[in-house]
Amino acid sequence: MAAGAVHVATGFAIGTHLRSLPGAFLAGFASHAVFDSIPHHDYRTPSLVLVDLAAGAAALAAMAARHRRRGGRLGPPLAAAAGAGLPDVENVLWWLGYVRKEARLYPTHGGPVHQLGASFRFTGIYYALAALGSWLAMSRRPRR
Repeated sequence: MAAGAVHVATGFAIGTHLRSLPGAFLAGFASHAVFDSIPHHDYRTPSLVLVDLAAGAAALAAMAARHRRRGGRLGPPLAAAAGAGLPDVENVLWWLGYVRKEARLYPTHGGPVHQLGASFRFTGIYYALAALGSWLAMSRRPRR
């Protein structure tokens, strides 16, 4: 399971450039596959998942506050963030033992697109760059 914080942050940033709620949700959902296809280190312990959940919530709160201060609507960015994070729900259910590994449906979680592993250091750099890129992507005037 990769960092849901990265998926949610990038989804939110994508949503700041969209107007349609369904379109934003679908863009976020599709972005999940793009970021899953970049080699990364998956979590091995529950404590790292909890840290990621906290980081995702903090990033989402900061991005939403910034976007609102700039006069942007929250609907599309939140829809895109939800779409981007949703595919990892099946990974959490698998990790908790509620879903068999081979029963996962999202293409990068067990389907035709295989995730490549990477070192923890590379993954940290990739996540930092994705978070920074998401923040910078919001620097354009928000759609209203």
